Amino acid sequence: MKFSPERMEEIKVLLASLHSRAKRVAERNLYLEGENKNLQKRLKEAENEIHKRNSEINELKHQIEIIKIAGSITSETSDKGSKQKIAELVREIDYCITLLK
Repeated sequence: MKFSPERMEEIKVLLASLHSRAKRVAERNLYLEGENKNLQKRLKEAENEIHKRNSEINELKHQIEIIKIAGSITSETSDKGSKQKIAELVREIDYCITLLK
């Protein structure tokens, strides 16, 4: 099959255009892959920060509970149950601190 010179020129132009578009798509894909990696890294950092903050919140909640219990106990009216609860909470906090290290 023979093509006229005009048709051959048309085909060359179309091929050049196609090549240019394919190159742009490949470049855009490379950029988006890099952006995706960057966003995944930022997401992981944010998830780690959330986990850290949740651990801090839980520790502070336990400390508040201990303070409330300790505040309800006076030196004159302390009962054995309250002292046991305080001892239990202190052990739990010590355990949590050990896990955080």
